[in-house]
Amino acid sequence: MRLRPSHPDWARDGLNAAAMQLSGIEATAAGAVLGPLFRPLAAVGLAPALLAEAKGFAHAAGIVLFHRAADEDPFASGRAFHRLWLEIDAGGLGGNVLAALADDRATATALCEAFGIGAGRRLVSAFRIGHRAGPAFPRARLPLSEVLLD
Repeated sequence: MRLRPSHPDWARDGLNAAAMQLSGIEATAAGAVLGPLFRPLAAVGLAPALLAEAKGFAHAAGIVLFHRAADEDPFASGRAFHRLWLEIDAGGLGGNVLAALADDRATATALCEAFGIGAGRRLVSAFRIGHRAGPAFPRARLPLSEVLLD
């Protein structure tokens, strides 16, 4: 994450405070909490509360659990995931990717069980979706040479 506009790669790929719609105070606090203060805050049990996303979920229109056939080629799953993301955007909604829900095996299993996603399926990712509070931020694009692999 790039939390200060002075970062040399600020506009490179959309991983900056503006794209994440963080205020100046939130960006400064995130830099401190995710940086030098993380260990002391974690030691006294405050880090989880400061990193919680409850505020974002409270204002979300919905959560999308994106799942595919368990034996599907990951490339095909990724293509379908990005197409869905484009459809969410085309529908006038904003989507925040919640990849950690699928990346953590225990969490993914619990979500699949809770929401009836069968054994032959796998949770690929999730989105928190909702109506944008303002205009969409400019899209960052990486050069093709960094995206396409030989």
